[in-house]
Amino acid sequence: RRATVELNQERLEKGLDIMEQVQAKVEGLKQDLSVKMVQVEEKVSATNILIDQVTMESEKASIEEEKAGKEAAATSELAASAAAIKAEADGELQEAMPAMAAAEEAVNCLTKSAIQELKALGKPPPDCVEVTKAVLIMLKHEKKNHDWKNAQKMMQNPGQFLDEVFAFNPKDIPDWVLDALDPVIKQPFFNYETMKGKSSAAAYLCNWVVNIVTFNRIYKKVAPLMQRVEVATETKEKAEAKLAIVMSQLKQVQDMVAGLNAKLTTAKEELASTEEEAEKCKDKLALAERL
Repeated sequence: RRATVELNQERLEKGLDIMEQVQAKVEGLKQDLSVKMVQVEEKVSATNILIDQVTMESEKASIEEEKAGKEAAATSELAASAAAIKAEADGELQEAMPAMAAAEEAVNCLTKSAIQELKALGKPPPDCVEVTKAVLIMLKHEKKNHDWKNAQKMMQNPGQFLDEVFAFNPKDIPDWVLDALDPVIKQPFFNYETMKGKSSAAAYLCNWVVNIVTFNRIYKKVAPLMQRVEVATETKEKAEAKLAIVMSQLKQVQDMVAGLNAKLTTAKEELASTEEEAEKCKDKLALAERL
C-alpha cells in the first residue's frame, strides 16, 4: 500500500512539473507573440508611410512627365521649323554659289604681271577704262574720279591691289555702289569673252565685278531669311536647354520613385515574413494552451 502511495505521489509531482513547463512555454510564447505583434504594427506603419511617399512622388513624376512631354513636343516643333527655314535659306544661297565660285576663279586667274601690263597701258581701250571704273567704284567706293590715272594709281602696287581684291567682302556692298555699277556692267562689252581680246587682266576683273554683284544681290535677298534662321536656331537651342533641365528633373523624380518602390517591396516582404512568424506563434500558443 505504501508503494502505491509513493508511485502516485511521484506521478503527481511529474505531472505538476510538466504543467509548470507548459505554463512557462505558454508565457514565453505569449511574450514572443507580443513582441511579434509590436513588430507587425511597426512594419505596417512604416509600410503605410512608404506607400504614401510612393504615391506622392509618383504624382510628382506624372506631372513632370506631362511637362516633359509638352516641352519635347514644343522643342521638336521648333527644331522642325528651324530646319525648314535653314533648308529654304540654303536653297536660296545655292543660287549665289556659282556666282561666288566664278568670282573667285576670276581673282585666282589674276596675276601681278597681268595687272602690271594693264597698268602700263598709256592709252588703254575705252572698254578697259570702263572696267577699271567699275573696280574703282566697288573696291574704293570712288564716286567721281574714274579716269585712267586714278585707275593706275589704284593698281600702283599690283601685289597690294590683288590682296585688296582677294580680301573684298562680297556680302557688304552699299546700295549706292550697286546703283552706280548697274549702268556700267549692263554695257554690251562688259563680259569676259569680249574683254579677253583687249586685256586678260581687264577681262578677269570684269568677270570678278559681274559675279560679285550677282552674288551680293542674291545674298541680300537671302539675308533676312538668314536672320530668321539665326533667330529660329537660337530659339531652338534655348528650348533644347530648357528641355534638358526638365528631363533632368524628371529623371531625378523617376529615380526617387524607383528607389522608394524598391524600399516598399522590401518592406512588404519583411511585413509578410513578420506576419507569418506571428501567425506561427499564435498557432503554437493555441496548441500549448490546449495542453
